[in-house]
Amino acid sequence: MLQKFTNSLKLLLSTILIFTVFIATFYPVKANTTSRKISSFQLFETNLQLYAEWINLGENKGIAKLHGRVSNGFHIYSVEHQGKFSPEPTTFYLDDKRVIPSDELKESTTSEVNDEAFGMRLRVHKGDFWISRQFTVMESLIGTRKPVHGMFIYQICSEKICSLPIRKEFELLIYD
Repeated sequence: MLQKFTNSLKLLLSTILIFTVFIATFYPVKANTTSRKISSFQLFETNLQLYAEWINLGENKGIAKLHGRVSNGFHIYSVEHQGKFSPEPTTFYLDDKRVIPSDELKESTTSEVNDEAFGMRLRVHKGDFWISRQFTVMESLIGTRKPVHGMFIYQICSEKICSLPIRKEFELLIYD
């Protein structure tokens, strides 16, 4: 009986994996190239829109803040790790050694949902949200007005199905 259950579980997991790859193939990531828009990810006619902002704090410090909106019926996960078998937390980083993180990621208030895809209650962002992090900017970047590249990593999900982790590059203009 255990063997039968194991075989059924393997078949179910294989089917989910194949279905996820199929969906990713026919519902590709679409990017809009406006000046501040990072991405518009389309999944089952649902969008996740993100915008990047640099908030100058003076004294070589600033905050990189991503503002987002998730359409009804979908969510992205919190920046906090939520357990051994939970999804990867949402995160972002700036890919420039002249911009150094000086604190942990912060986020707007999350909601808790019963996520059937993972079989557990998880903290998520629905509707409008923001994620930010404070950085120290090295002197060599001050006044250059050169863009810094970053990476936003997330999963967009309904309460039944999730995308694979998505990595989206973005640019942020650091100013003094």
